[in-house]
Amino acid sequence: MDRHKEAMACFEMSLRAEPGSYLAHRSRGRSLEATGRREEALSSFDMALEARPGDRYSLLYKGAILAEMERHGEAVSCFDAVLSSRPGDYHSLHRRGVSLAKMERHEEALASFEAALTERPGDHNVLFNKGNSLASLERHEEAAACFDRVLEGSPDDDYALAYKGRSLSKLGRHEEAMECFGAALERSPGNSDARLEMADSLADQERHEEAMECFDGVIRSEPGNLRALYGKGILLARLRRHRDAIACYDRMLELDPGNRYVITSKDLSMRMLDLGSG
Repeated sequence: MDRHKEAMACFEMSLRAEPGSYLAHRSRGRSLEATGRREEALSSFDMALEARPGDRYSLLYKGAILAEMERHGEAVSCFDAVLSSRPGDYHSLHRRGVSLAKMERHEEALASFEAALTERPGDHNVLFNKGNSLASLERHEEAAACFDRVLEGSPDDDYALAYKGRSLSKLGRHEEAMECFGAALERSPGNSDARLEMADSLADQERHEEAMECFDGVIRSEPGNLRALYGKGILLARLRRHRDAIACYDRMLELDPGNRYVITSKDLSMRMLDLGSG
């Protein structure tokens, strides 16, 4: 922190001497970002861009902060601004794809990931994100192939194993999927994503007791894990245990009061109780 304070003092001195220095504004923005002052950092990057329109690094840094703040539309605009002058900029293509995926614009995200892979074939991170977008589009054969390519270079990647398992499960290849989940959890026993993907797969196979154990295991270690609570609630409702399901949904609504999916699921379980089921 002291180092950043010293750096900030230097940048302030530079800006007093040369108020239009895009480098000083940009460097100041980086220090502000490092200390968690993101709004001020954005202002510094904007001033850098006023001094030097189209500056690649200012646009990339600004876009990255906007993406962290879940302002993905604005982030995409920053990355597009870089790409307008540098169409093959790998960092902009990849980050643009990630932000588009966050906005559920997966076809556009895939186009960005493909372009990034043209620049850096076999890139681990791009392949991983491409696989997730393919899975979101229910293109699970292609998704599994992407995760296989990740695993060729990083065989111990527990997340790639978990998400490959998810796609194999969706394809009905449950035995292979369970092997993937097991391998992921062997490498990283605390990987809640792997355990939850395993729970979903077990539920699809009607192995309800094992699925419930997975959900409960995650909830014990992460009491506020919304996905685990929701998955458990849905499974309880499927088993006609609607009172227990409602308790899960109520816990979720304490943590995320406006979640429309949970509100809808709770209403459905309450109606089933009124009808005498569960």
